[in-house]
Amino acid sequence: MGSQKIRAVIFDLDDTLFDCTGLLTEPARERAAEVLALRIPHLTRNQLLERQIELSDECGSIGAINALGQEHGLPRTEIEKALEAYNRPELENIRPFRDTQSTLKALRNRGVQMVVVTSGRPPRQKQKVQSLGLDSFFNEESGTIFYHDDLLNPCKDSTLRSALYHLDIPPYEVLSVGDKLNS
Repeated sequence: MGSQKIRAVIFDLDDTLFDCTGLLTEPARERAAEVLALRIPHLTRNQLLERQIELSDECGSIGAINALGQEHGLPRTEIEKALEAYNRPELENIRPFRDTQSTLKALRNRGVQMVVVTSGRPPRQKQKVQSLGLDSFFNEESGTIFYHDDLLNPCKDSTLRSALYHLDIPPYEVLSVGDKLNS
């Protein structure tokens, strides 16, 4: 086989097109730790924050809060309060990585098809795209954004397959860009 041309790119959003961990995840974890500290008085806010980070490596941020609450026998209503603090609707001042816009423009000018497959609560993910000024590249009307609700299913394989099907391009001509090898 000769060299293959990349005709499409599937992008992840969080920590790929902008610094989600630094701008959103860290402050969200701190808010959740504050709520949990009121309900788990024998641990400090910093200890709860560190434990969230440890658990998130194996079960994600939402799963970490759930696991932490279960570890300490919190009722579901109390865990939900921490989750609400973590996922508050307001977004901090977010901005794309420095070269995001210029890279997307260059790809579009070369005729490369682009889609985003993003995990999280769909309304919040949509708000991120708009706040980042990426809605001229990725939007529902053009079918260039695919929302994966990780509360319903932690694995986003089916959403990635939907995006690939939508592109109608052989997989060997599609590049996937993200921050996790397994998704």
